[in-house]
Amino acid sequence: MSTGTDRLMLGSFYQPNRWDHDISISAPYVQSMLRRCKELCPRLNILKDSDIQVTVGLRPARKHKYRLEQDPYEPCIFHNYGHHRWGMTLCWGSARDLVNLMDNTVTTIACSKAQHLAKL
Repeated sequence: MSTGTDRLMLGSFYQPNRWDHDISISAPYVQSMLRRCKELCPRLNILKDSDIQVTVGLRPARKHKYRLEQDPYEPCIFHNYGHHRWGMTLCWGSARDLVNLMDNTVTTIACSKAQHLAKL
């Protein structure tokens, strides 16, 4: 169960080759997942189906691992994709890592420009 500041992600599931967005709280696999979450954390039993937002995250996969890097040919482009079925879980951390990467890049560019100006 991963959390944001005002959200709690209860679980996820993987359905290969399914690209539609049609999903509801009444779907058997959603109810099964929700039941297992409530067994794991009984405090969730106070939740009603109307309290729960079901979200579809279509996550493409990459052959080896997700891509989180600055583009080597276009330095102003940063990549953060390919998380596959772990996208909703990893999004909090990989977004933070991308911001850190961008901050470090901006700092490096600023220092480089300052050094260049100092030489002038």
